Amino acid sequence: MPPDGPSAPDSGALITTAVEGSVATVTLNRPSRRNALDREMLVSLRKVLAALRLDRRLRVVVLTGAGGSFCSGVDISFEGRRTFYQHPQQTERLYQEHGQDVVRALQSLPQATIAAVNGPAVGWGTCLATCCDFRVVADRAFFRIPEIGYGMYYDVGCLYGLLALVGPAQAKRMTMLGEDIDASEALRIGLADRAVSMESLLEEVSGFACALVRRD
Repeated sequence: MPPDGPSAPDSGALITTAVEGSVATVTLNRPSRRNALDREMLVSLRKVLAALRLDRRLRVVVLTGAGGSFCSGVDISFEGRRTFYQHPQQTERLYQEHGQDVVRALQSLPQATIAAVNGPAVGWGTCLATCCDFRVVADRAFFRIPEIGYGMYYDVGCLYGLLALVGPAQAKRMTMLGEDIDASEALRIGLADRAVSMESLLEEVSGFACALVRRD
């Protein structure tokens, strides 16, 4: 990515960025794995967010996923977890280091942020959505936090954003039961700002972004 701002989309990149006017759309681009996050993808996302922070042209950043998913969370396949291992550091330590960097970078962007949740947002997918200022959710999308069922814990940095949106009772329900929260339920409990049809998602997000730009 050049130093003077985001690049045009690169279909081969794990994270693509497209800019239209003062709005940048960042796309998680690993549809074959439902945009699951391995170490390389987390590092790429961190670098993209760092570049966006310095671009004074931008007023809004939209985060979405390629294909039919927003993000299926951390890649827990053997190959995916292997990418986090670099001797002598353990897998979990490297995941936490890169993951916390992404959380801080997304939460502290000077631009307004919108998660365009076009499909399942699982585990860290929910985290990325709750790190954004707003969430527009397609009717086919859902949120799920399955970590406890895998003997894992939901990242503390992710938990703060969830608690701020839905409160302790709903956060416990989501983290302890791992239930799917569909678009209408997400809207009811405060996890979504708008729930729309999949067909109108891009138009709705574009209008939302334009409204934010006008208010800037």
